[in-house]
Parts: sequence; structure tokens; C-alpha cells
Amino acid sequence: LSCGKVLPILQSIINHERNSLRHVHFPHSWRYPIPANPQFIGFLDEFNQMMDATFCKKCDINVNEYVETSDGDPYFGIQEATCGVCTNTYCNNCKADDNHFEGVRLCQTCQRCYCSKCAPMVECGNCEDMYCVCCMSYTECANSMCSGTFCNPCHSTNRCEQCDRSWCYICDLCLDCSYCDQRCCVECSMKEGVNGVHTCNDCESSGSATLCDRCRMHRCQSGSDECKSCTKMVSSLILKQNKKLNVENKSLKKEVKDLKKENNDIKDTISEVRDILNGRPL
Repeated sequence: LSCGKVLPILQSIINHERNSLRHVHFPHSWRYPIPANPQFIGFLDEFNQMMDATFCKKCDINVNEYVETSDGDPYFGIQEATCGVCTNTYCNNCKADDNHFEGVRLCQTCQRCYCSKCAPMVECGNCEDMYCVCCMSYTECANSMCSGTFCNPCHSTNRCEQCDRSWCYICDLCLDCSYCDQRCCVECSMKEGVNGVHTCNDCESSGSATLCDRCRMHRCQSGSDECKSCTKMVSSLILKQNKKLNVENKSLKKEVKDLKKENNDIKDTISEVRDILNGRPL
């Protein structure tokens, strides 16, 4: 929809004192990019004046419905107190449905506001953003005893990189390496061959207590971490690495020996070819 073509129509509606306009859902293309169309911002100012006397459907208090006019604000161009389906207005203390949330809530995906009667909403257990059930693709907390859910963006940032499971912020069983940001849950960190993340209680005050095995081992080997407990935590890994390096070293020595023998064979072959070219008997 063209902002320049539609705004004059909306303007003509709000110019009538007894108009019945209660809700407008403005297109995303009008609200972004930034800066917004000055004509649109001017219309929002007039729309706010018209909605100045807006009353709660339940308690009849004046809600003073206000549409954010600062472009760049997440609520820019959105009616925060009016449901986009039934167009009823609710204050923050009243519920459309007594068993659910107060007021109206904004779905972070479709950018529409709903009351609890018109659209069930799901709250992300981590970032606390709200989503209508039609929009939200959510993940359940990996703790079987928890009913928490959270949005997919939070799952992407909070998941264990080994098992791909996620927990809500209350049940969170993952640790983040303070150096490389490796994220791993407690269960996976205990598995053999996994670059797990562990916390050293003896160096907790240093700011580098929580590290993945690779970073801790590197710090111990480089001498930047002299904590005996840290060294003990990765001692088995250091031994495995040394054994692996010894095997590689032996393999390289054998390869060098074979290359030397091959080089000598090539030299002998070159010498024989030269003798033939010079007419010398072999």
C-alpha cells in the first residue's frame, strides 16, 4: 500500500468528529525504513489526538491510547492498548479473559496486538517476548519436569552445541566458555571425546573459571594458567595429546626414512641411466 495514496483517505476519516475509527494496523513498509515518512508521523500525531479519550472495555478508565511516533522505537506506529481483532481497548490491569494475561500483547512476529480472547499468546521463557500461537515456532524446555517454552531465536543462542537441546533460563544446564563461547550442557560435557565446558572452583575469582577443555588445556600448556586444579582437570587430555603427537612423530620419522630410501633409489636409477647414455657397460 502506498503511504502517499492511503494517508489522505485516513486523514479524511479522522477529520470527521463522529467517525467510528478505532483501530488501524499500519503496514510494516510505512514503519520502516528509518527515517519514516514525515507525512506518516504527522498523521500519527493527529491520530493520537483523536484517540485521547479511549476507555477500557472492562473498568471504563481512560486508557489514553497512544501510538508511538518516534521512528526506530520497536512500538513505532502500533496501537499498544487496542486488540487488532475485536478492536476493544484494555488497560494493563484488566483481562479480556479472566484466565489469561492483562491488557493486550504485541506478537513479535506479525506485529499485531491481541487481547486474550482473540488470540492465545505464548511467552518466551527466556527473552519474555510474546507471540501469538499462529506465529510462534517454539521449543520446549529440555527438562521433562518443566513446562517452559521459548522462541526459536532463543533456542539458537541458548542450545547445547553437542546435543542441540535447550533449557529455559531457570533450568539452564549449559555453560559457556569464557574464551571461545563454546556452549555445552553438563551431560554432554561428561562424555568421552566431547569438548566439554567445566568450572574450576579454585580460580573462580579470576574471571576464567569456566572454560572448555581445549581452551583450558591451551592455557595450561602456554603457562598462562598456573592453577593446579585446572591442570588436573585436563591432565588426561594432555596425556592423550602427547600420545597422539608421539604416534604422529613416529609416523613422520618413518615417512622421512622411506623418502630417504626412495631418494637413494632414484639416485641409483639416474646413475644407471647416465652410464647407458655414456656407453658404459652396467
